[in-house]
Amino acid sequence: MSISFSNPSKISNFQKALNVIVVAMPVVGFIAATLAIIFWERGVQPLDLSLLVGMYALTFFGITVGYHRFFTHRAFQAGAFVRAFLAIAGCMAGQGPVASWVSHHRCHHLYSDTQQDFHSPNIHGEGFWGVVQGFWHAHTGWLLNVDWTPPYPYVSDLNRDKVVQKIDQLYILWVLLSLLIPTLLGGVLTGSWSGALRGLIWGGGIRIFLLHQFTFSVNSVCHLWGKRQFPTDDQSKNNLFVAIMTLGEGWHNNHHAFQHSARFGLRWWQLDFGWLGILALNRLGLVWNVKVPSSSEIELKSITSSVG
Repeated sequence: MSISFSNPSKISNFQKALNVIVVAMPVVGFIAATLAIIFWERGVQPLDLSLLVGMYALTFFGITVGYHRFFTHRAFQAGAFVRAFLAIAGCMAGQGPVASWVSHHRCHHLYSDTQQDFHSPNIHGEGFWGVVQGFWHAHTGWLLNVDWTPPYPYVSDLNRDKVVQKIDQLYILWVLLSLLIPTLLGGVLTGSWSGALRGLIWGGGIRIFLLHQFTFSVNSVCHLWGKRQFPTDDQSKNNLFVAIMTLGEGWHNNHHAFQHSARFGLRWWQLDFGWLGILALNRLGLVWNVKVPSSSEIELKSITSSVG
């Protein structure tokens, strides 16, 4: 099957311009927010950080548990309500509708670190300049040459999911909602317009910027720097810092070794907040048939004498 969404020659100038805007907006928002913070008399307030952390956790949960572990890899099963919640929370992260995200990520696993992997950092030559080019491409550059127009390959299952289809149609609404929620909370909790603006800045603009950068770090950093616990056919690596900031996504080599596992942090010390969330949902009976490799499967596949 051709990978039409990663072929720059087939993308219209309008789509390319739109991609530049989508990539640039979080950066512009972050710069504007930073300037506002620098020149704001009151500095950073506890409520600002609370809105940032709260919205970051909610929307990143939608990405790692919803978009990635559930919709992409079917690591567990869930009813319509939970599917809708995970899809909406993922949309609120501002990384595209469910079907587009899943399609791109399934393609990444099919062709990981080959010429057909549209965001591999390891196909740009060796040496310092090759690493720089590869990092830029994997982290951001590939987004400038992507056609986000459906239909998408690799998602025939989602094309039959009426819940996902309806939520994807309202994608812009969910992104706007992710900006409205912290704005309203900031305004109500402080009783001021300035509080509403601070909520928009911290829970909206800065949150989206940071969430994007750490998500993109899984593509770039985790295919360049870190440790390999399992032998795989790609250059995926585990990176502790990325894992902490992405609720477990940074245990990327683990994930590539066991793609359908709901748990990415396979060692007891590998912190995985996404997995803890799935455990909680499972205990409440909201998700079931949770897939996790056995201890013997993990040991059998591990690199001899590796410490992860």
